[in-house]
Amino acid sequence: MTDIAITALAHRDLDFNSPLSDVRAVGLIHSLRPLAGARILDLGCGWAELLLRLLEAEPTATGVGVDTHEAALERGRANAAARGLSDRVRLEAADAVATAANGTGGPVDVVTAIGVTHAWGGARHTLEAVRPLLRPGGRFLFGEGFWERPPTARASAGLKARPEDFLSLSELVDLAIGCGYRPLAVSVANADEWDSFESRWCGGLERWLLEHPADPAAGKVRAVADEHRDGWLGGYRGVLGFAYLTLAASTAPSAPSRWVHRGSTSGRALGAGNEASDSRRSWTADAPDDGGMETAYEIRAIGPEALEQLRVRDDAGRVPRPVRDDEGGSPLRCCLKRSLPGEAILPVAYAPLRRWAAATGADPGPYEEVGPVFIHPGPCSGPDGDGVPEQIRGERRVCRAYTADGRIKEGVLVDPGHPEAAGSIEEALAELFASPDTALAHVRAVEFGCFTYEARRREG
Repeated sequence: MTDIAITALAHRDLDFNSPLSDVRAVGLIHSLRPLAGARILDLGCGWAELLLRLLEAEPTATGVGVDTHEAALERGRANAAARGLSDRVRLEAADAVATAANGTGGPVDVVTAIGVTHAWGGARHTLEAVRPLLRPGGRFLFGEGFWERPPTARASAGLKARPEDFLSLSELVDLAIGCGYRPLAVSVANADEWDSFESRWCGGLERWLLEHPADPAAGKVRAVADEHRDGWLGGYRGVLGFAYLTLAASTAPSAPSRWVHRGSTSGRALGAGNEASDSRRSWTADAPDDGGMETAYEIRAIGPEALEQLRVRDDAGRVPRPVRDDEGGSPLRCCLKRSLPGEAILPVAYAPLRRWAAATGADPGPYEEVGPVFIHPGPCSGPDGDGVPEQIRGERRVCRAYTADGRIKEGVLVDPGHPEAAGSIEEALAELFASPDTALAHVRAVEFGCFTYEARRREG
């Protein structure tokens, strides 16, 4: 029996392929109004149950759902025919990423994409891919997992996911705002919805096993059910959350989010990469006198003047040459973000301590290092702020502190899976900058030692 066939068995008792109750589905449909005459696109629709309910709620709406699993689409087509909706819905065997990239023959009013960010390689790329499909003011129902609390090793193993694969809830909303949306509604699956979803997922396999005890595939199906149940009950239950964001395509130019990191470092935070971090970190709305504590440090990318020089001749005396990053994901030190697939990047040799020392009058002596970094070949927008950059977090990092005379003072390992290491960049930097002798710190990759960015003590 193929993995797809086993998945179909697991899905057979589910109404939706996510932790979603009938009551919450009604609320989500209501949040997408007005729907009169709406064109709706469901990316990764599965058997398109939510799309069908949207069309039932508004008789003048039409919809298209795309998915690569033909068996799920056939189930959806049969449901549409039974409910008299076949004339208003089209379910196509197609790739969601390709569909979004090719457009839909004009802007649509509503897009839904629930639990499919893996197809784009993360939440940010999904949000960015959907935005051009929507008319101004169009709505996007975005369903995505998030960390309710820092993941344990068992939680990550149960999901076959890394800490950096998900954000906290506040960061997920913040990311959506930064990608050109305004949040109309934020809803989170509760424990009952999660338990019902996971129990019925496993139950679909268990019921098949009762019906086919002697089937040659029974051993494989039983193993899948046991592994999934153990991953859920023994791993990510209560750790992974699931959010439903109803977003409106903003009609105003994109602007930085209103969320400001105030630098809380209490507790063991989540060390993460790409776009993930600790759900226990303190994020507060940007309002006067909100009681937030500003960090003792500010994060710095490579500055504009240094970038201009590096693009001409790097710190090893080389004339750099741009390369095409076919896969994307390279950490860019000019904007503290990751490159997009197919984007041109410029590998250069960079001496961060040398440049800091030249500006401060220090003499780092033998502590000076030159190493490879990636930057954009031309000017870019720069980092979004002076907090820890979300896109280029790493699961394991080392934070190395320097004194004002350029000597290495100490280092702190960031590793969420190590009981004696710091759990987050913020925690490590807070520990280092608690000492008045720390003038700056480098955040570096553990395995290769590459410089990622620096943190400098705030003046005043």
